[in-house]
Amino acid sequence: MKNTKLLIFGLLLMLSSFSCSNDDDGTNSNLPEITESGENTFGCRIDGQVFVPRGSGGFSDGYTSILSASYGRINYPEEQEGYYLTISARNRKTNKSIGIVLFKSDVPLAENVTYPIELFEEGNFSADYRFADFNNSSENSVPVYEYITNQEYNGTITINKLDEQSNIVSGTFEFDCIDESRELISTITEGRFDIIYEILY
Repeated sequence: MKNTKLLIFGLLLMLSSFSCSNDDDGTNSNLPEITESGENTFGCRIDGQVFVPRGSGGFSDGYTSILSASYGRINYPEEQEGYYLTISARNRKTNKSIGIVLFKSDVPLAENVTYPIELFEEGNFSADYRFADFNNSSENSVPVYEYITNQEYNGTITINKLDEQSNIVSGTFEFDCIDESRELISTITEGRFDIIYEILY
Protein backbone atom coordinates (compact mmCIF):
# COMPACT_ATOMS: atom_id res chain seq x y z
CA MET A 1 0.00 0.00 0.00
CA LYS A 2 2.82 2.35 0.92
CA ASN A 3 4.58 1.63 -2.39
CA THR A 4 1.34 2.29 -4.28
CA LYS A 5 0.96 5.68 -2.59
CA LEU A 6 4.56 6.56 -3.39
CA LEU A 7 4.04 5.52 -7.02
CA ILE A 8 0.88 7.64 -7.33
CA PHE A 9 2.61 10.61 -5.67
CA GLY A 10 5.56 10.26 -8.04
CA LEU A 11 3.29 10.15 -11.10
CA LEU A 12 1.39 13.22 -9.92
CA LEU A 13 4.65 15.06 -9.36
CA MET A 14 5.85 14.18 -12.87
CA LEU A 15 2.57 15.28 -14.43
CA SER A 16 2.66 18.51 -12.43
CA SER A 17 6.19 19.36 -13.53
CA PHE A 18 5.34 18.53 -17.16
CA SER A 19 2.28 20.76 -17.00
CA CYS A 20 4.27 23.66 -15.57
CA SER A 21 6.99 23.40 -18.18
CA ASN A 22 4.38 23.06 -20.92
CA ASP A 23 2.76 26.32 -19.77
CA ASP A 24 6.06 28.24 -19.93
CA ASP A 25 5.70 30.84 -22.66
CA GLY A 26 9.18 32.28 -22.14
CA THR A 27 8.10 35.75 -21.01
CA ASN A 28 9.38 35.13 -17.48
CA SER A 29 12.64 33.59 -18.69
CA ASN A 30 16.05 35.17 -18.68
CA LEU A 31 17.52 36.18 -22.00
CA PRO A 32 20.16 33.72 -23.22
CA GLU A 33 23.77 34.65 -22.71
CA ILE A 34 25.59 36.30 -25.61
CA THR A 35 27.64 33.40 -26.99
CA GLU A 36 29.55 32.58 -30.19
CA SER A 37 29.68 28.78 -30.19
CA GLY A 38 26.56 27.72 -32.11
CA GLU A 39 24.30 27.20 -29.08
CA ASN A 40 21.13 27.70 -31.22
CA THR A 41 19.85 30.47 -28.97
CA PHE A 42 17.91 33.64 -29.67
CA GLY A 43 16.36 36.27 -27.45
CA CYS A 44 15.32 39.90 -27.19
CA ARG A 45 12.86 42.19 -25.46
CA ILE A 46 9.73 43.30 -27.30
CA ASP A 47 8.55 46.54 -25.69
CA GLY A 48 10.35 45.46 -22.53
CA GLN A 49 8.97 41.90 -22.38
CA VAL A 50 11.28 38.93 -22.88
CA PHE A 51 10.89 37.04 -26.15
CA VAL A 52 12.54 33.64 -26.65
CA PRO A 53 11.58 30.84 -29.06
CA ARG A 54 9.05 28.37 -27.68
CA GLY A 55 7.18 25.47 -29.24
CA SER A 56 3.56 24.58 -28.67
CA GLY A 57 4.44 21.11 -27.44
CA GLY A 58 3.09 19.46 -30.58
CA PHE A 59 4.78 17.06 -32.96
CA SER A 60 5.59 19.87 -35.40
CA ASP A 61 7.88 21.64 -32.94
CA GLY A 62 11.51 21.35 -33.90
CA TYR A 63 14.64 23.44 -34.27
CA THR A 64 13.77 24.70 -37.74
CA SER A 65 10.14 25.22 -36.74
CA ILE A 66 10.86 27.74 -33.99
CA LEU A 67 14.41 28.93 -34.73
CA SER A 68 16.30 28.88 -38.01
CA ALA A 69 18.95 30.74 -39.95
CA SER A 70 20.47 30.56 -43.41
CA TYR A 71 23.44 32.32 -44.95
CA GLY A 72 25.30 32.17 -48.23
CA ARG A 73 25.42 33.44 -51.76
CA ILE A 74 22.76 32.98 -54.40
CA ASN A 75 24.47 32.21 -57.70
CA TYR A 76 21.42 31.77 -59.93
CA PRO A 77 19.66 33.12 -61.84
CA GLU A 78 21.90 36.05 -62.73
CA GLU A 79 19.44 38.74 -61.59
CA GLN A 80 19.19 37.11 -58.15
CA GLU A 81 22.92 36.93 -57.37
CA GLY A 82 24.05 38.19 -53.99
CA TYR A 83 24.63 37.29 -50.35
CA TYR A 84 21.70 36.62 -48.07
CA LEU A 85 21.08 36.06 -44.35
CA THR A 86 17.77 35.05 -42.82
CA ILE A 87 17.04 34.59 -39.13
CA SER A 88 13.61 33.50 -37.97
CA ALA A 89 12.48 32.97 -34.36
CA ARG A 90 8.95 31.97 -33.31
CA ASN A 91 7.17 31.61 -30.01
CA ARG A 92 4.11 29.44 -30.66
CA LYS A 93 2.76 30.02 -27.14
CA THR A 94 2.62 33.83 -27.45
CA ASN A 95 2.01 33.73 -31.24
CA LYS A 96 4.89 36.15 -31.82
CA SER A 97 7.82 36.01 -34.21
CA ILE A 98 10.90 38.01 -35.11
CA GLY A 99 12.52 37.94 -38.54
CA ILE A 100 15.77 39.51 -39.76
CA VAL A 101 16.72 39.44 -43.45
CA LEU A 102 19.67 40.54 -45.55
CA PHE A 103 18.63 40.55 -49.21
CA LYS A 104 21.00 40.38 -52.17
CA SER A 105 24.08 42.07 -50.76
CA ASP A 106 27.02 42.65 -53.11
CA VAL A 107 29.52 41.86 -50.33
CA PRO A 108 29.72 39.01 -47.82
CA LEU A 109 29.13 39.60 -44.13
CA ALA A 110 32.13 40.29 -41.92
CA GLU A 111 32.79 39.72 -38.23
CA ASN A 112 32.77 42.62 -35.76
CA VAL A 113 30.86 44.87 -38.15
CA THR A 114 27.64 46.71 -37.31
CA TYR A 115 25.10 47.03 -40.14
CA PRO A 116 22.00 49.23 -40.30
CA ILE A 117 18.57 47.59 -40.23
CA GLU A 118 16.32 49.62 -42.52
CA LEU A 119 13.82 49.30 -45.35
CA PHE A 120 13.51 45.97 -47.15
CA GLU A 121 15.42 46.41 -50.41
CA GLU A 122 18.48 45.02 -52.16
CA GLY A 123 21.67 45.18 -50.10
CA ASN A 124 19.88 46.08 -46.87
CA PHE A 125 19.13 44.36 -43.63
CA SER A 126 15.46 44.65 -42.67
CA ALA A 127 13.45 43.18 -39.80
CA ASP A 128 9.90 42.49 -38.73
CA TYR A 129 7.92 41.56 -35.64
CA ARG A 130 4.63 39.69 -36.12
CA PHE A 131 1.83 38.89 -33.73
CA ALA A 132 -1.19 36.66 -34.37
CA ASP A 133 -4.12 37.76 -32.21
CA PHE A 134 -6.11 34.60 -31.51
CA ASN A 135 -8.09 36.45 -28.81
CA ASN A 136 -9.79 38.48 -31.54
CA SER A 137 -10.11 35.72 -34.11
CA SER A 138 -13.28 34.69 -35.84
CA GLU A 139 -14.29 31.40 -37.41
CA ASN A 140 -12.78 32.50 -40.71
CA SER A 141 -9.65 34.43 -39.81
CA VAL A 142 -7.03 35.31 -37.23
CA PRO A 143 -5.71 38.90 -37.32
CA VAL A 144 -1.95 39.02 -37.88
CA TYR A 145 -0.25 42.32 -37.11
CA GLU A 146 3.09 43.05 -38.77
CA TYR A 147 5.58 45.63 -37.55
CA ILE A 148 8.35 46.40 -40.05
CA THR A 149 11.49 48.48 -40.21
CA ASN A 150 11.88 51.29 -42.73
CA GLN A 151 13.92 54.45 -43.18
CA GLU A 152 12.28 56.14 -40.17
CA TYR A 153 11.95 53.15 -37.84
CA ASN A 154 15.20 51.24 -37.94
CA GLY A 155 18.09 49.83 -35.93
CA THR A 156 21.34 47.90 -36.10
CA ILE A 157 22.71 44.36 -36.18
CA THR A 158 26.28 43.44 -35.24
CA ILE A 159 27.82 40.22 -36.52
CA ASN A 160 30.09 39.03 -33.70
CA LYS A 161 31.04 35.74 -35.32
CA LEU A 162 30.67 34.22 -38.77
CA ASP A 163 32.31 30.79 -38.92
CA GLU A 164 31.84 29.40 -42.42
CA GLN A 165 33.55 26.13 -41.52
CA SER A 166 31.12 25.30 -38.68
CA ASN A 167 28.20 27.33 -40.12
CA ILE A 168 27.84 29.52 -37.00
CA VAL A 169 26.46 33.05 -37.07
CA SER A 170 26.27 35.04 -33.84
CA GLY A 171 25.52 38.63 -32.99
CA THR A 172 23.36 41.27 -31.38
CA PHE A 173 20.61 43.56 -32.64
CA GLU A 174 18.03 46.20 -31.78
CA PHE A 175 15.44 48.05 -33.81
CA ASP A 176 12.22 50.05 -33.83
CA CYS A 177 9.42 48.94 -36.15
CA ILE A 178 5.96 50.15 -37.10
CA ASP A 179 2.58 48.59 -37.84
CA GLU A 180 1.76 50.98 -40.66
CA SER A 181 -1.93 50.06 -40.84
CA ARG A 182 -2.50 51.00 -37.20
CA GLU A 183 0.38 53.47 -36.78
CA LEU A 184 1.68 51.59 -33.72
CA ILE A 185 5.38 51.32 -32.90
CA SER A 186 7.27 48.51 -31.16
CA THR A 187 10.79 48.61 -29.80
CA ILE A 188 13.04 45.57 -29.91
CA THR A 189 16.02 45.71 -27.54
CA GLU A 190 18.80 43.51 -26.11
CA GLY A 191 18.63 41.16 -29.10
CA ARG A 192 21.11 38.33 -29.36
CA PHE A 193 21.50 35.16 -31.45
CA ASP A 194 23.96 32.28 -31.76
CA ILE A 195 22.76 29.87 -34.43
CA ILE A 196 24.05 27.09 -36.65
CA TYR A 197 22.85 28.19 -40.08
CA GLU A 198 21.84 26.29 -43.18
CA ILE A 199 23.10 26.90 -46.71
CA LEU A 200 20.12 26.98 -49.01
CA TYR A 201 21.75 27.52 -52.40
